[in-house]
Amino acid sequence: MSPEQRPAWPWARGELSSWLWLGTSYGLSAVFSFAYVALAGRRLGPASAADFYSGLFAIYLIAMLVWPLGGAVSRTTAAAIALDRRSGIVSHQRRVRHTTLAGVTVIALLAAAGVPHMTRTLGLGSNAPLLVALATALFLGVLSVDRGFLRGAGDFRAFSTNQATESSLRLLCGIGAVVWWPTASATLAAYLAACAGAWLLARRQVDRLGSELAGSVSATDRHPSLPEGHDTWRWILPLLVVAVAEAGYQNLDPLVARATLDAESAGAYGAAAALARTFGILASPFVATALPDASSASARGGGVLASFGRTVTAFLLVAGLPLIACAFMPLQIVTSILGNEFSESAKLLPILALAWTAGCAALLATQALIAAGRVAFLWFFLAGLGVEAWLLLRAEPSALDLARVTLAVKGTVLLLLLGVLAHSRHRGTG
Repeated sequence: MSPEQRPAWPWARGELSSWLWLGTSYGLSAVFSFAYVALAGRRLGPASAADFYSGLFAIYLIAMLVWPLGGAVSRTTAAAIALDRRSGIVSHQRRVRHTTLAGVTVIALLAAAGVPHMTRTLGLGSNAPLLVALATALFLGVLSVDRGFLRGAGDFRAFSTNQATESSLRLLCGIGAVVWWPTASATLAAYLAACAGAWLLARRQVDRLGSELAGSVSATDRHPSLPEGHDTWRWILPLLVVAVAEAGYQNLDPLVARATLDAESAGAYGAAAALARTFGILASPFVATALPDASSASARGGGVLASFGRTVTAFLLVAGLPLIACAFMPLQIVTSILGNEFSESAKLLPILALAWTAGCAALLATQALIAAGRVAFLWFFLAGLGVEAWLLLRAEPSALDLARVTLAVKGTVLLLLLGVLAHSRHRGTG
């Protein structure tokens, strides 16, 4: 498919097959990741698994920190293609890739000097788990850039293939590690190998797409530079703030439950929260396309509100049936998956499922606002997390009260974001 034929976002020309590609790749990634983490934990045993999980959380943290880079690249790419600046975006993407590789390398080398201290602080058995995590960071950084380019150009088939390849390589390499070399560092090396393999594939995918874009430069594309206001780097900070705040919104209430409730109630809350995370998985394909979709619409002079409306409607249609099931059959869902001993989780599941749905819709709204260049919402998006923490800590030590606070805060933040989007349209910027 040539670049002229390929839509810049999945809604264009009815290209909803992108959702299927993304949904399949995210689903496979979630299943394979869960399977590998469970396999590694059982094989290593509690003592060695502690080192494995410490390194794994370090990799998750790094992934969260580099995620905004991919989002910024996807925004820039979508806007440049919409404005017919194909030649500019190809050269810009290469510069961003090289700058990212150099920057991440320097940061990783500096961080490596502090690994022995962190190893002692965390009580790890060796430096290897954290060193493997830092090596993985090198590939995560450049992989994020290349995947952002694929997202922004609307090549969701290549993006999904790359993501599925990474999760498959991780599982295959991990099985070999836990069978023949069951150590924390070896099992973590599966993440390094998978990221390296996915990056090599991404390089080929991006080079192919770049050649197609360069070969389709139109007579009106006489500007090798990007349009003013569409440089990648200026959008990293807003996306990083959203990523950090979203990590808090997703994980704060289970942590507070663990700290304030008795073991049985905390376990019931954690189980319900884990089941409710399913809605985050359902939202992943829509989050992946929301920013480039809205960025393309904004660059063409259209409004982001319509783009957000289509995306959030599609998400709610997908999430609707599971949400209804959680509302009317919570006990059956909990006991069939976790067993009768977790029946207390049933009364929490409908509330937390609705809270996760509201939180995912709010995340989609943030992507639309960033695409429109309206980032003033960040102050109350961050403030909402602080309010949630304060209310959770002041709430009665009851799992039900914690769930209600979580729903109330996420619902309020969503309403505020919807208000900003509506105001943007009223002012002609949304």
